[in-house]
Amino acid sequence: MKRLITGISILAFAILVFGVGQSSAQWGGIWGNPDYRDGRYYPNYGNLRSRVDGLKYRARQFEQLTNRLEDNRDDRDDRGWGWGNWGNWNRGNRRDYGRLEDLGDDFKKAAEKFADKFGNGRNLNNSRDAAYRLLEIGREIDNEIRRGRYNSQVRNLWTQIRYDLDEVARVYNYGYNRPGW
Repeated sequence: MKRLITGISILAFAILVFGVGQSSAQWGGIWGNPDYRDGRYYPNYGNLRSRVDGLKYRARQFEQLTNRLEDNRDDRDDRGWGWGNWGNWNRGNRRDYGRLEDLGDDFKKAAEKFADKFGNGRNLNNSRDAAYRLLEIGREIDNEIRRGRYNSQVRNLWTQIRYDLDEVARVYNYGYNRPGW
């Protein structure tokens, strides 16, 4: 009888130990943190690959949008009213889409380079410089949009891009300062 009780208590203890271990793994590993598994830290980059692809796609959209706005501005400026080119007299108060267009072109190139360097995302050090350059151009565009009065289409697209840039900055541990508008 003593053997039976000892056997049942050992079996109950084994179930308890393995059951707690399984529930710990199910609910996020050691100490409830999903980034700790097997006693080691595994950073959770979430869905960074899709963020990189989305960033590349949105950078292309942003570049096309700024090109279209700059072309429209150039077309309006070319419609001068005869002598003295009266259609151009108030250029000082108008926003300069040329600077934003140049930054948009640079941002698209930087996003494509970052996506190429990121590859499958196994080694983040391969793409660290490209990420820094992307964030640097992003800061310049942020400042330009904050200074100028651009339409809601530009602002909405840039807001989506900023969320992706925040995630890239978090993963690479860069301080991407996001001033509010």
